[in-house]
Amino acid sequence: MVFSAQDHEQRKKGIGCSELASLFGMNKYQTPIQLKQLKLGEVEPEEPGDAALYGLRFESSVRKWIEDTHQIKIDHDDGEVFQAKSCPLYAHLDGHHLMSPSMSWVIDEIKIPTFWTFGAYGDEGTDKLPERHLLQVAGQVLCVEEEGHRVDSAIVWADLRPKLKAFPVATDHSLGML
Repeated sequence: MVFSAQDHEQRKKGIGCSELASLFGMNKYQTPIQLKQLKLGEVEPEEPGDAALYGLRFESSVRKWIEDTHQIKIDHDDGEVFQAKSCPLYAHLDGHHLMSPSMSWVIDEIKIPTFWTFGAYGDEGTDKLPERHLLQVAGQVLCVEEEGHRVDSAIVWADLRPKLKAFPVATDHSLGML
C-alpha cells in the first residue's frame, strides 16, 4: 500500500513497528511516557541523532551489498507502508525478498552498527539481538501477514564486520513474540 500525505498524518495517530519497544518499555532511548507525549503532540519530535542519520545514509548501500553478497533481490519502496487490520500498527520495511517456489516473503530489517556501536551490537556481552529489534520485526510480520502476504521468516542484517552476519529472528513456526 502506498501512503498519501493524508495517510501519513493518520499514521501518526497509530504506532510504528519501530515504536513498539518504547510502548512496552524496552527502549532505553524513549520511555512509554515520552512516546505518549509525542503522539499527543505535547512535545515536538527530536531531530535524529548521529547513529540514526548514519543508518539512514548507508541503508541503500548496505541493501545493495547484501543483494550482491547473498545473490538475492531485495524489494524496497520508500512509500510503501503496511497496516495491521487488528490494531493501529504500521510497518515500513527496509526490504523483503521472495522465497521461491512458495513465493512467501522474507522480511529484511537492516541494522547498521555505527562507529559507536561497532563492537557492541546486540545485548551487551552476547550475540543476542536487542529485544527492541525483535519486537520491531515481530510487528512488521504481523502487519505484512494481515495485508495478505505469507511471511516465512524475518532477518535482521546486523553485523557488517569482516563477514556479514544475518540473524534470523522469526519463522512461521516461532512468531509468538506479540
